[in-house]
Amino acid sequence: MAPLLNEQLRDYCPKKYLDDFDEFVKFNDSLPQRMGGPERTDNPRLSHYRNALTTGGWDVHQRLRDMDRDGVAGEIVFHGLNAGRQDLMPFNGAFGAFGIRGFDQELVAAGRHMYNRWLADFCSVEPDRHAGLAHVPIWDPEAAADEIEWAAEAGLKGINFPRPQPANPAYNDPAWDRFYAAAAANNMPLTTHAQAAGAPPVSQKPKPGDFEVYTLEIMGEGGRTALPLLLFGGVFDRHPNLKLVYTEVVDDWWPTTMARLDDFYLNFSSKLESLPEVLRVDTGPYPPTKLSALPSELCKQHVFIGWSCIAPFEAARAVEGGFDSQILWGSDYPHPEGSWQYPRSDDEVPITHLHLRDSFAAVPADKAAGMIGVNAANVYGMDVAKLQEVANRINSLTFQQLSVPYEDPVEDVLTRSARFCFRRSGPFG
Repeated sequence: MAPLLNEQLRDYCPKKYLDDFDEFVKFNDSLPQRMGGPERTDNPRLSHYRNALTTGGWDVHQRLRDMDRDGVAGEIVFHGLNAGRQDLMPFNGAFGAFGIRGFDQELVAAGRHMYNRWLADFCSVEPDRHAGLAHVPIWDPEAAADEIEWAAEAGLKGINFPRPQPANPAYNDPAWDRFYAAAAANNMPLTTHAQAAGAPPVSQKPKPGDFEVYTLEIMGEGGRTALPLLLFGGVFDRHPNLKLVYTEVVDDWWPTTMARLDDFYLNFSSKLESLPEVLRVDTGPYPPTKLSALPSELCKQHVFIGWSCIAPFEAARAVEGGFDSQILWGSDYPHPEGSWQYPRSDDEVPITHLHLRDSFAAVPADKAAGMIGVNAANVYGMDVAKLQEVANRINSLTFQQLSVPYEDPVEDVLTRSARFCFRRSGPFG
């Protein structure tokens, strides 16, 4: 979601920045819209542009109506691309300024706080249903800790947390101690969204494959580079309540990653000091990390996977592999690749209903309930009982309805931009 720059955020701009803000609005208005609009919706082959018909990216009342119809009781609210009008975040862009040189960081920090104030007001409408994620001045750990404390007091429930950036202190640097302490004390999960994982490398001359390589990197292991820093930096041990959530870092990477971390720790890191001196590795001023538990056990307490449009085979693997407790399903509203699709008629069955039946019909009810909503509610400190009350009054699936498989999604794949909702192989299949 992204608020309307001039119509909504200007009221949150401090007076001393108004001239800068008005100049930024002119720049924003000079840019083309990114995702089409109503004029692109007539052709069924372009039906994904129909999502641009909703104003739910910035209008909380419309958003709640869309959620009600889709049967979604609660949500984690990211800043990002809307399906229709897309305004930049002041004073640099939609996701950027994670410590990138060349921006006026004072202005960018002011823009982040403006957004957070607006988001807190947005989430105050039916507040039990929204977990808003604050943007913080991540290039300045102390200022970021201050913003976390403000955001928690204002009712926000998480922090946008980019992957490590070259211009910022490394995430295992002691400079972050107060930041992590503030996040843990206020139950504010650090949340990394793949597409907001950080700026692409600056290239003077674009090269073939740049887009594909960068996208594969941020949506794969490259998007998870903070994990070993927090794990082996002892951050999880020092802050038992801290949580790290990876969203849209695709595929069921959990089993192989956990096995690799455990193997490394058991057979290398934890044994460095016991090696004969002739074989010992010089670790500099820091001795090898002694963790309180195996990496996989610590990650089970601290690390979670936000997974939009999880496929049937992925849900089954999560249950079989014992990591379904880490899965947080999402509809990816209002993005066209998600399960929320703008309805073609008032009586049309929502794609979200069909997708959930397709992916979870064969999953035990308690495991399905966890992955679809309970896990996320617990991670972000939402009230499960109140969310259940909402689910009872809106168009949410019952367990009986969920248990009925959806047999033939081919028509929906072809006409409703639902390819990612009914995958049968791989994260992009």
